[in-house]
Amino acid sequence: MLLMLLPTFAQAFEPSLLDMFEKRATHPQEAEFQPYVKDDRQDYVKPHANSDLNNDPDSDFFEFLTYLTIAGGAASLAKTNATVHEQMKATGTDFALRQLGDPLIPLVRIDYFEQRVDSSISAKDYRYELGYGPFAIQMNKTKFTETLAKTQLNLTRMFGLYRMSFGSNVEIGMGFGKLVIEGKENNTQFLSTFPILLHLDNKLGVEFRPAFTSGINDYDLALLYDYNYVSLKVGYRWLLTQDVFTSLSGPYTGLVLHF
Repeated sequence: MLLMLLPTFAQAFEPSLLDMFEKRATHPQEAEFQPYVKDDRQDYVKPHANSDLNNDPDSDFFEFLTYLTIAGGAASLAKTNATVHEQMKATGTDFALRQLGDPLIPLVRIDYFEQRVDSSISAKDYRYELGYGPFAIQMNKTKFTETLAKTQLNLTRMFGLYRMSFGSNVEIGMGFGKLVIEGKENNTQFLSTFPILLHLDNKLGVEFRPAFTSGINDYDLALLYDYNYVSLKVGYRWLLTQDVFTSLSGPYTGLVLHF
């Protein structure tokens, strides 16, 4: 009889993976101590006599990146204006008219998927996006449930998104906002995200959505099949902390509505 109860006692005292993940996410481990070694030598770089600041490659790259950011945002605005006004002459661009229901640069988009981390932990994820042209706001909530430990963990992301359009098949974004972690305690962290979306004319799409905070690195890779206003989605999501043993990762399937 006592031997039959041992597995039950073991499960009762086994630490919850969601609790460990929350601890690692809200209290990242300190960087390893690096001993300070004093160096009496002074680093000095003698400037070249014929140096030209205007030829700085870093400056050229920054100017090119700025140009791409502005041009991509302008293209997003032009395509959305074309959708609303239903005429290309109002935009003055050569981009194809964006049809209502296209998954890129949406006016409204709603995502839902269910994820399986392991036999005990599952998640439901909701994402809402509302925008016009290059500017959008997005709210994403993930609800984790661990059945054995009867533990829940909620992750809520809220951020502004700058969407850049390159041609008719590519969207690249930059988003900044916050992540709210709700478990045994509540914790808020600054969030940055840089989604890359590729949707081909043959109805297939690939989306990669990395997001970063001080405690969590979030990588979401999905394959989509688009049909009018709806997309079917399968993917894999990695939620990583500094401790690889407390990551919440697994495959998912879901549905997307876009207008």
